[in-house]
Amino acid sequence: MKGSTMLLKAPCLKVLCIVLAVSVKVMGGAGSGISVKVGAAKGWFTTTDKNYKIMIPNPYGLFPIEAVSPVVVPFSLSYSHSLHRILSVSAGLGFVSMGSEFKADNMSTDINTRWEIDDRRIFHYLTIPVGVQLMLPIRNGGLYASFDPQLGFLLSAKRKVHNTEPGGMVTDEEINMRDVPGNDFPNLNFSLGFRVGGEKAVGKHALFFESGYDYGLVNISEAVFDGEKVGTRTGVLTILCVGFRFNTSDKYRK
Repeated sequence: MKGSTMLLKAPCLKVLCIVLAVSVKVMGGAGSGISVKVGAAKGWFTTTDKNYKIMIPNPYGLFPIEAVSPVVVPFSLSYSHSLHRILSVSAGLGFVSMGSEFKADNMSTDINTRWEIDDRRIFHYLTIPVGVQLMLPIRNGGLYASFDPQLGFLLSAKRKVHNTEPGGMVTDEEINMRDVPGNDFPNLNFSLGFRVGGEKAVGKHALFFESGYDYGLVNISEAVFDGEKVGTRTGVLTILCVGFRFNTSDKYRK
């Protein structure tokens, strides 16, 4: 009985070795090099309390106006270094914006007139992203997931207001929100990000696509509602990002 068991095990072991050998030949890898990325994202302000929404009061209407987030274009330049076919690390510089926009036709005290409001608030950050990427290698490319914490430096905080008042008077104003008394925005922001994507070899180099989300951990402002402190934080949902990596090393790549 023991001999028959050994005979059964030997063919199985041989098949396993063959499968592993073939897998090694067809598996790809990331390679190391300089990456350029640009994408389309929704950058917004979120709150630490889900019961509170970021709004602007409407003194002439029946309800407050909830903000919507604009589409922004983040981009970055980084260097990615492969430690293994399935593992690589990266670091670089990036630029991202986030904000809120209020648009409404406000009913005035005179029901026959309206007051059109367009109020935009945009923050711009210079970022230092670092990342750890795990890849499922496939010949000439692969699928991956990455964890991407990043440090952000506030470059500007602007508010643009375009009002059309009753009677047709138009008001355009741009305000540096950092100069407004009471606004004490922190210069540094820190966020945690997660991304999923895939890449395809283009000659020696690689073209890749990804989506992801970054959540800020620093309160850029605070307010008290019903006795509770509520913080405002940043959030960026990357809908689609396209990148290209100029490989300087073929190590761990096939």
